[in-house]
This record gives sequence, C-alpha cells and structure tokens, in this order.
Amino acid sequence: MRKFFALMAIVLAVSATACNKDNSKLPLSPSTPTAAGSGGVGGSAAIAGTVVGGTSGASVQPAGSGLEVTIVGTSMSATVGSSGRFTFQNVPSGDVALQFTGSGVNARIMISGVADREQIRITINVNGNSATLDDNERETPDNRAKVEGRIVSVNCAANPATLVVGRTSQITVLLPAGTPIRHDGTAVTCSQLLVGALVEVKGTKNGSSVTASEIELEDNPGPNQGPNFPPPGVSLVKLEGTISSAITGACPAISFTLGSRSVTTNASTKFDDTACTALKQGDRVEVEGTSQASGSVLATKVEKEDDDDDEDEDENEVEVRGAISSAVTGTCPSIGFSIGSTSVSTNASTRFDDTSCSALKRGDTVEAKGTRQTNGSVLASRVKMKK
Repeated sequence: MRKFFALMAIVLAVSATACNKDNSKLPLSPSTPTAAGSGGVGGSAAIAGTVVGGTSGASVQPAGSGLEVTIVGTSMSATVGSSGRFTFQNVPSGDVALQFTGSGVNARIMISGVADREQIRITINVNGNSATLDDNERETPDNRAKVEGRIVSVNCAANPATLVVGRTSQITVLLPAGTPIRHDGTAVTCSQLLVGALVEVKGTKNGSSVTASEIELEDNPGPNQGPNFPPPGVSLVKLEGTISSAITGACPAISFTLGSRSVTTNASTKFDDTACTALKQGDRVEVEGTSQASGSVLATKVEKEDDDDDEDEDENEVEVRGAISSAVTGTCPSIGFSIGSTSVSTNASTRFDDTSCSALKRGDTVEAKGTRQTNGSVLASRVKMKK
C-alpha cells in the first residue's frame, strides 16, 4: 500500500509539471480577465486581440467600452476592455469566427486554421457592420511564426536588414542575406519594400523579433498611394528647396538640411535626376518622405531640380498628409489640429477642398499644404479631404 501511494505521488508530480509546461506561454499581448468559460469546447489555442476604430484604419483609437466579442458556435464570449483589448484561452482548433456586437456594431471576422496550442495576436478594425484584420501575428509551440501587416519602417542598410511590421502591435522582422522576397511569384529586393506595403512574413520567433525565412509582398502602394497609407501616426511630407548644409554619412544613408528640416535617406530612398553620391550643398531638390518623431524627414524620394526651376518658391513650403490625430480646436476659419506629429493651423486665407472648415474632425484623412513656421508647425494655405 505504501508503494502504491508513493507511486501515485510521483504520477501527480509529473502531471503537475506537464501542466505547468503546457501553460508556460502567455498570450502575445496582455491578458484581460474577460473571457467566459470554454463552453465544453476544450481547445488549447489563445487569441489576444486589440480592437481599434476608424474608417480603413485611418484612426487607430481603442474601440472598446461596450463591445462584446463571441466565438461563433461556442458559448465563449468576452467584453472588450476600455483599452480595446480582449483575450480568449482554450480556443478550439480550425477556422474561428469572431463576432463583435455593441452599439451600432455587428461585425464578424474569420481567423483561419487555428492550430493546437497556437498563440495568436491580432488587431481588428471595427466600423459598424464591417471588421478588417490590421495586424496578425501567430506563433506555434515550436517557435514557427507568421506575421501579416503593413510595413511601418524598413532599413535595408542594416546587417541584417530589418522591417517593422504592424500598425498597433509592432514587431521587428530580421531579414538575413538571401531571404526570398516575392510578389506574385516574382522575386523582389529589400529596397523595393516601401512603408505602407502589406506583407506576410514566415519565420522563427526569437524573443521579441521574428527572423524571416520568406516574405510575400501582398501589395506595395508606395508613398501617396493606397487607402491605408500612411500608417496611423505617420505624416507624409513634401519639401522643396536648396540643400543648406554639408552632406553627412555614407550612401545610401546620408543626411542634409533642407530649409528648417533635417532629411535622412536609406537604402529604400529613390533618387531621381541625380545620384546619392552626387548630392551636394547648394543643390535644389524636391523631397518626399515621412515625418519622424524627432521632427526629421525620412525620404522615400529625392529629386534634383534644375537651377532655374521654381526659383521663386518658398523653401519652407511643405505638404503633410495623413489622419487628423487630435481634436480640432479653435473657431473657423482659425482652427488647429495635428497630422501625426505635425501641428497645422488655418486662417481666413486657407482654402478648403472637398470639405469645409467646420466639417473637419479627428480621424479625417487630409492633405495640408502651407508654410513651415519657426515653431515647426504648418500654416495651411490649403486643406484637402482625401477619400
């Protein structure tokens, strides 16, 4: 009898160790204690989601508070928290449909091919009766990973080259030399990957990053193209003027000053009517790129202009495009708002195209053209609504 109880103690200890091992991996984003019971389904996958709101992802504001999400065909449900997050444990394998309901919301999205013990992190844009998947990161117990989302930044000059993918839940992707990159079966290079492109990455999860084994370029809109570009929080900028500083750095990663703005380039920057190595102080150029948190511009294109072109143009004239990321303040015609990190103001001389001053609101995607002020803001001569 003593041997029997000793044997049972060993069995129970081994079982407890196995259970702890199976539950050692937490969901890919912080859990919220909102999931209901498994409803007898008995799966082993986990889904951690973030719900955001805004047409076509233009405004990635948390969209919780009152939303309920249910796994269709089960009794599993969760309340979306004020941060926009929800978590499901014990998710069944196979195709899983998530149903979102709430005030003015009745939308569904499908998560295909959920595997046993798979960890899934997603960002879903919910707007009325529609739901779209903005970010999708999946990891299996053997550390195989798949990431799908839009490129936020790319650095082909790094060793290895890197991408940051994801609108809300961003993840760094490492591209070892020779990693195959394809678009509709055609090989492409790292330098052809642009901010805003939609990619699917397959690889191995290493800590907080993924080392890619292959990348599929699903679309590559490039600057000023595509309904979901630029990513939220990123402003498009267009500058024209004369390079007022010496060129520093080594091509393709160089820096110079244009008007009051610092401009940097990388391996993805396109040079028109010039070469990176040919640029010099005093050259008149047109720069298109994205505004960085530091206030500098990461150029997607640098085009050299003839010396006699547009000599009378204001070197401080800029063009900013993106979603209005702040509340609109002031009284028309003198209002103020932000596009990404750039503050924009208007006055009685500002022209409004495809909108009106009083109609502008947070989340609208607009193009503002005007002059750079000494405090870094833009006084708009024109504000145009972008569809």
